[in-house]
Amino acid sequence: MEPSKLASLPFFQGISPEDVTKLLGELDAREVFYEKGSFLVHAGDKIPAAGLILSGEVHILREDFWGSRALVAQIPPGAFFGET
Repeated sequence: MEPSKLASLPFFQGISPEDVTKLLGELDAREVFYEKGSFLVHAGDKIPAAGLILSGEVHILREDFWGSRALVAQIPPGAFFGET
């Protein structure tokens, strides 16, 4: 994670790259990569931390009893997921 790149995201705007580095340390932040099409979490999973999307996007899907999937939301870069 390059602090100068993170400083350009809305969440970090107004924070210097040096302070972003300190903040990431305090938050115990880590960078994780996922393959396109992989599932990050499933309904009912306990999520230990919120995620900030650096690139790509996260799709939130709802699956019904018959296995049909519906796209509920698309989360773009710079946005959080799993925070509630």
